[in-house]
Amino acid sequence: SGPEFHEVVDLTSRFSTISISQSLADSFMTMTIGISDATQILERLGSKGLQSEEFVKIKLYSPGRDPVDLLFHVAGITPATSDDHQKTMFYNLVCTTKEKLINDVSNINKFFSATAADCAQSIWENGLLNHPKYKMLKTTKGIVWEDREFFNSASVGTENFIVPGLQISSAMDWLSKKAYGGPDYPGSLYYFFENNLGFHFCNIETYIEINKGSGRKFTYQPQQSAVSPQSIDQIQSIQKLGGLTLPSTSERINSGTYSHTVRTLDLTDKKHNDTFFNLDEKFDTFKNPGNVFNTSNKFFNEIAKDTFFEYLTTKDSTSKDSNIERIAGTREAYRDLLNSYQVTIMVYGDTELNVGDVIELDLTEAGSSGDRNLSLYSGSWLVQSLNHVCDNEKFNTALTLSKGGLNHEQTNT
Repeated sequence: SGPEFHEVVDLTSRFSTISISQSLADSFMTMTIGISDATQILERLGSKGLQSEEFVKIKLYSPGRDPVDLLFHVAGITPATSDDHQKTMFYNLVCTTKEKLINDVSNINKFFSATAADCAQSIWENGLLNHPKYKMLKTTKGIVWEDREFFNSASVGTENFIVPGLQISSAMDWLSKKAYGGPDYPGSLYYFFENNLGFHFCNIETYIEINKGSGRKFTYQPQQSAVSPQSIDQIQSIQKLGGLTLPSTSERINSGTYSHTVRTLDLTDKKHNDTFFNLDEKFDTFKNPGNVFNTSNKFFNEIAKDTFFEYLTTKDSTSKDSNIERIAGTREAYRDLLNSYQVTIMVYGDTELNVGDVIELDLTEAGSSGDRNLSLYSGSWLVQSLNHVCDNEKFNTALTLSKGGLNHEQTNT
């Protein structure tokens, strides 16, 4: 009546480290489990030994938070290496969530007449949930194969197109480049990614709009760094704070981030149209964790306002809902804007944190005076990637954060 697992191994006492990663840039979460093979699982598991066809069920908790409770598939095994005394073998199980297994055997080659978001929803439901292999694996005895939620951000403009024989994740990435958020979300920066909650075909601006101001707040309390967390307040204490990364002004000028033109060639009417973009004028229309544009008006008007960078696109004027001229340059400028400031922090293990969250940092400027009581680090930040790392003694979460401007003026002048 279906596949069946014949052997179960408890890895609790055998692992050395576990690392679970999420990123806006990755379609699927990954988990790496370091194994000390003192009990020779590599050879003794099953009839043929460990061979990258196993499943791993993990339930990772942090105090007062919902767990990471997911089913992963062993996608690969790193070469086994021995310790200095040639007594114990070490290797890593490289795992992805179960949906990645279906993604790798799927192929989407179909005509659509829909918005990019509607097309993404259809691909998820028909290409993955109704895939014969997915249905077969749901009958497996010995594991619970649950459907994960799919979160979809609306897009504007019905178009006719063919998804040209792509795997699900590749099709989603392809659609994210076509999706237009409409005038309320001009950045139109879509990503397909996975976090603890499920899978997301996500317009980043909608997430920032929803989460900004309601994110979790983290402070820096060095006296607690060496102690195991005992309360929620302590969990929200930053253990390590990385240095602030600032953008390259030269690269922004040369890449058209500050200002550019999109020249659209009409293949039907044999004419062209120019769409101009100015980041200073558009800054307030973007949904962004920062409130204050990080370039002075004087510099922008004298140097950055009239760069000659040009995007060249083609368009069929009979396709009424094509929005290519609104996407081509604006999305790249918004993507660069979101990375105006970047910082990394490490906090106590927090399994409720997810990529796409907006969190708050509350830090005092060192040696502050009355008009500078908050640091550059303070305010709202977008979680671009995170990594849960644990061993038998500790559990930490590393976060990569970004934002497009300051949350407050640094001086009174």
